Order: sequence, then structure tokens, then C-alpha cells
Amino acid sequence: MDILQFTILGLGATVTALISMYSWNKLRTVSYLISIWFVLAVALGQVPYFQVIGEWQAGDLIGFAIFGTLLSIPLGALLFAWKKSTAFQNFLETIPTWLLVSTQSYRMVGLAFLIFYLQGVLPFEVGFVTGVFDILVAVSAVTVAWLVYHQSTKEKPLVLVWCGFGLLDFALAFTIVGLSFFGLIQLVPEPTAMAMPPLTIISIFQVPLAMFIHVYLIKRVLHTPRIPLEYVAK
Repeated sequence: MDILQFTILGLGATVTALISMYSWNKLRTVSYLISIWFVLAVALGQVPYFQVIGEWQAGDLIGFAIFGTLLSIPLGALLFAWKKSTAFQNFLETIPTWLLVSTQSYRMVGLAFLIFYLQGVLPFEVGFVTGVFDILVAVSAVTVAWLVYHQSTKEKPLVLVWCGFGLLDFALAFTIVGLSFFGLIQLVPEPTAMAMPPLTIISIFQVPLAMFIHVYLIKRVLHTPRIPLEYVAK
């Protein structure tokens, strides 16, 4: 196992452990499921879903479909639980907005995309752009979380802009990879490494989790009172 893969695994394990510990006495089911999800992501993340690094092959359609499914299932499950489970809704409502924002500091894992770009494994449009955007989201998460915690009146615009930027990062990456796969744009090298170890773990664990948090935060700040409950408690 190289240093980069060890770092990705270590960061994912840290995120899993922190979420599991936080939810243990609030909604233990979350602790179990986040742990199972991470273990499955690690196992499935060892599988190369494309055949060659840097070049699309004729038989990659099956891998593309499987990879997209593995990314979509956890996101869909989180959204479904949020809409249908009262227990999960109540659990989410107990988490302060600033804490949810701060979780995105784990997107420093975007350094991996930047490193792969510098090594010539990913193209500029994915490796550099996605890597830099992820790092910006991670760094700004700390600042936004601090401002939300100390200045509740600025929560709504700060969180909305920050979440919008975070989702834009994913939208650009997905769009570019999709356009490249279907031959609508030409990239050198082609971004097949996105669904090959060790980046697969990021795509099927950290990415769906981050997307859900962004969507949930947008809904929260648009539909909650000006002063959230955590500030009243303070």
C-alpha cells in the first residue's frame, strides 16, 4: 500500500470514526451503517472499474455503469432516509449547522487528484480543477463553520454560497468525466483513474456523503428560522 492510498484510507476511517462516535448515543443505527458503508467502500474500492489508466476502452461501459451505481446508491439511500425516517430527521436536526459545515474539511483529500495530475495520471480538467476546488472547499469549511458559529445572522448567505460552490465542484467533475467517456470532449490523459484504486474510495464514500451534507444544509438554511436552535442554546 503506497502513502497516498494509506492517507485516503486513514482519512476515510477518521471521518467514519468521528461520525460513529457522535451518533452512538443519538442514533446508533447511523454508527453501524456508516461503518458498514466505509468497509464496503474500501473493499469495492480495490476493484478497477476501467481497464487502462489514461485511456478509455471499448468494454468500459459496464464499469462506467457499475461505478455510477456505486456512487448513486449511498446518496440515494441518505436522501430516502432523510425524507422517510423520522428518527433520521430528528438526528440531523440535532447537529449544529457549523458542525455539519466543518465536516467538509475532509475534502483536503482532493490533494490526491492534484498529485495524480502532477504525475500525469489525470488531465488538467479533472485532476487540477477538481483537486484545487476540493482543497478550497475544505479550507473554506473551517472559516465558514467559525463564522456561522460566532455570527448567526450571516449563516444563510454564507452556507448557501459555500454549498453551491461545493456542489459545483462535483457537477464539473461528473460532467467532464461523462463527456470524455462518451467521446464528446478529448482529454489527455483520459480520466479513467477516477474509478480505479485508490481514487475509487473517495468517489463511493466521501463524495456521496459530501453531496448529501450540501443538499441537506441548503434545505436547512432555507427553511429554518433566522436564529438556529444551536445559537439559542448558546
